[in-house]
Amino acid sequence: MNGEMAPTCVEAATKVRRAERFQLCLSMKYRAGGERKWREGQVQNISSSGVLFCSGVATVKDARLHLSIDLSRENPATRHGRIIAIGKVVRSYRHSDTGQSMTAVHMTSARIVRSVMN
Repeated sequence: MNGEMAPTCVEAATKVRRAERFQLCLSMKYRAGGERKWREGQVQNISSSGVLFCSGVATVKDARLHLSIDLSRENPATRHGRIIAIGKVVRSYRHSDTGQSMTAVHMTSARIVRSVMN
């Protein structure tokens, strides 16, 4: 070794890199695995590894969710594409000011789907 000591487990755990987050306001739909009904949500921020969104319905930590995030900010009727993803709820809480349910999801798989323009 070069005289440097390896970090302890605690030191290594505190140096976990987080993916850069992008503040975006995007419409989305989500549903728990096995459910048919889609629920409406609003993306607050997104990264390469996950998404934070708000909705009127609380989610359960560790629940598996299917996500459909609309990539058209101005007019969802003119769909340019969407992110289709599956993920796991890592955090869920009620926002103190708005009362909205906030859900953080770690995406385990995701793809961008382009819509055909008429």
